Amino acid sequence: MILKMADPQFVPIESYPERIPLDITNVISKYTRDKVVCDLGCGAGDLLEFLKVTNLCKDVVGVESSARDTRSRDYIIHSDMFSIPIPEADVYTLWLGASFPYSKIFDQLKSDKTIIYMDGRELNQDNFGRNKGIHLIESTSYSYDESVYSKIPVRSPWTTKGERIVKIYEYRCD
Repeated sequence: MILKMADPQFVPIESYPERIPLDITNVISKYTRDKVVCDLGCGAGDLLEFLKVTNLCKDVVGVESSARDTRSRDYIIHSDMFSIPIPEADVYTLWLGASFPYSKIFDQLKSDKTIIYMDGRELNQDNFGRNKGIHLIESTSYSYDESVYSKIPVRSPWTTKGERIVKIYEYRCD
C-alpha cells in the first residue's frame, strides 16, 4: 500500500521534516518494491525512511556528505561518496544536479542497475541521459502538493504545487 500525503496516519511535518517530495514514491514504488535502494546524496534520509517504513522496498542505504542534513539513522553513511565504495544496491536514487560527475559513480556500479533520476528540470534530465551506460526505461511525472509543509521554510525555488519529471534508467556497463 502506498501512503499518500492526504492519509491521516502520515504526518509529514512531524515524521519527515527534511524531505519534501515524498509524493514521488507513488511513481517509483514499482521499481523499489522488494529491492535494496541506495540514495546517493540522501540528505536527512527521509525518502529512504519513508520507503522503509511503508514497506516500499526491501532495505535502504544512504550516503550523505553534508553535516547540515544529518539525522541519527543507522542506514546513512556520512561520508563523501567519492571517498568510499558506492554501497551495493539494486536501485539507486539520485537528485543531484546534471553537472555532478556521475561517471565517477557509474565506474563503480555493476551492470543492470536501476537508476531513478529525480531532478525535475528537463534540461538536467536531458544532460543526465547522455551519460555512458544510461538507458531510459520510463519517463514520467508526478503531481505534488507541498502545501502541507507550510510551517517549514522551503529551501528551493520549487513551487508548492505542480508536477515534476522523473526518469527511470537502466545502467549497463557498455
